[in-house]
Amino acid sequence: MQKIKLTPVQLQQKIIHLQSEIGKYKKQINDYQENYHYSLLEELREENKALVDKNELLETSYKEIYEKNQQLEQEINEIKTNLSKKEEQNQKLLEELKEVQERFNKVEKKEHSPFINQETSKEILKSTDETEWFTRNLQNQVKVNKNRKNK
Repeated sequence: MQKIKLTPVQLQQKIIHLQSEIGKYKKQINDYQENYHYSLLEELREENKALVDKNELLETSYKEIYEKNQQLEQEINEIKTNLSKKEEQNQKLLEELKEVQERFNKVEKKEHSPFINQETSKEILKSTDETEWFTRNLQNQVKVNKNRKNK
């Protein structure tokens, strides 16, 4: 290869040309960087908008769930109150049932008494005359005693 000697003017032109080329590439780099930052900024704006929309949706959903939870808690409290009232009523009814059973047992014991049979107790309850009842009771006792002696 042959070496070409350039004159100082040509060298000066070559330097100017290379400096303009460097300036041109620097400008391209700046454009790319600015475009990158611009596109990144746009991406971030879109992402931010999507996140804001999602946040609003979540807040709305949270409010609905919170209100539903409050409503359910109120219903639970009402049910608990009703349950305690029903338990009190149930307890009272159980006590009444025990009393009725005790009275029934007492009446039943009287009906099975050796001195009074069922028919007699029914007659006693129907009878209004005390002397009739007394007389019948004595007659029944005599019958019972006779039956015992015969056995």
